[in-house]
Parts: sequence; C-alpha cells; structure tokens
Amino acid sequence: MMKRMIDKRFDKLLNQCSDISDICKPLFSNTQITSFNYVKQKLTGSRQSLCTRDDWLEHFIAKEYYQSSPIHDPKFNSEHYALWHCFEDNPVIQDAHENYNISHGISLINRQDDHLELAHFATTRDNLDIDNWYINNIDLLRKFTLYFRQQAADLISDATPIVSTRKIRLSNPQREVDDDTSWLKQMIELTHWEMGKQFRHQRLSKREIQCLLGILQGKTSKSIAKEVNLSHRTVESYTLKLKKKFDAHSKSELVRTVLKTNFLDDCS
Repeated sequence: MMKRMIDKRFDKLLNQCSDISDICKPLFSNTQITSFNYVKQKLTGSRQSLCTRDDWLEHFIAKEYYQSSPIHDPKFNSEHYALWHCFEDNPVIQDAHENYNISHGISLINRQDDHLELAHFATTRDNLDIDNWYINNIDLLRKFTLYFRQQAADLISDATPIVSTRKIRLSNPQREVDDDTSWLKQMIELTHWEMGKQFRHQRLSKREIQCLLGILQGKTSKSIAKEVNLSHRTVESYTLKLKKKFDAHSKSELVRTVLKTNFLDDCS
C-alpha cells in the first residue's frame, strides 16, 4: 500500500483528477499533449488547482511546491504565455521532467485584478520539438482553456484550496505589439550582424536585419516592405535568404532559432 503523502482534506482534489482527464480526452487524442493543469491563483497566495495527473498533484502538494512554483517568478507571470524551457532551472519544472515525465510545457497566463488564471499544457520528455507546435497553435490552446473553464465550472468552484503563505509578486505585463514602430526604427540602425560559430560566421546585412526584425515583430512581408521602403517580393527574397542562413524551414522555426541567439541583445 502506498504511503499517504498529504492530508486527507485533499482527497476530493485528487479524486477530481479522473474527471479532469475525461474533459481533456479530446485534447489528448488529437494532439501530442499528455498533461493538463488548470490553476486559479489568487495574488494573496491561495490557489485552486485541477490536474489530470493525481500522482503529480499529490507530490506537488506534499513537497509544498505551491510556495516556489514558477508562478512566483515575475518574469514568468508578466507574459501572456511562457515556454517552460525558459525556466528549466526551476526545481518544480525539473522534478516534473525528471521524475514524472511531464515536460516541454507551455503555460497560458491570464492576469486579472485579484488573481491569475493559468493553463499548463505539457508532453513527455522525448517530445523535443513540440514548442514549434505550441507557437503555431496558441489560439487552439486558448480556446481549449475557455472550453475547459466552462466544462469544469463546478469542479473549479468545488476544488479544495491550497493555501500558500507566499503572495504573488507581479511585474509589469509585456505590452502587446502595436502600430508604434519607433523601437524598430531605432534598432535597424545596426548595419550588420556577425552570426558567430553556430552559423559559420555568416553576416546579416542591414536589409536582412530590417526584414528579420519585422518578422520577429510578427509583421507580414507587405507590412515590412512598407516600413523599410522595399517591394514585398524583395522582402520575401530576403526572408528566404534568412531561412537559409539560419537553417530554418519555416518562419516560425526562423523565429525560434533567432531567439536562441544573442541577436536582440546585440541590437538593443
């Protein structure tokens, strides 16, 4: 018989995991996601947590990870979503990866006046390329979170609260990209960029830098063309060159690869 790890008052919370898994079946059947955790975290410390994995939830409570989870990191909770590999030094994320095969996750974060709503999606250790899928399916994950909130409304309201003595400290949220491109105009003053060993010491020209910054901002070829006074076909040509230089097969892969370099640091 397994030794009880946590107080009996959390039995109802653990028993809810099977109901949560039933709601998530369509998600698990049609994607590579294997774990889901919904959290309503009050800024004063109390949280409601619904999870598909009762073994992980029991361990999470027993280890009092609610006192040191990534939610308490202002860099984490300032974003609209956070890829776990950016916080892989966090002991909670490390433990989930190493001992429970809950890994390579993404968290969608909805900030309210008095609480955070978080939807944690994760897969298995061997699924190394899922970040690209996340980036291309953020809308799907947001819609599933809304669906889950509706389907699990009674479970959420009935969930046993987990009380933390540690309050949530928020940083200023990252602003959405808007029509103000003054930051872009300042950054394109860089005339070239050395790509370093990883990419065979290739250089980016000023025009390639202009196009790349526009891509990172999420702009279309036509929008970038208007911004830098080029034809959109010329911008598309530069985009092809950039993908070749960064060994990327798509724009999303190009963005992911560039974000792993020191490109933005050098441009700032």
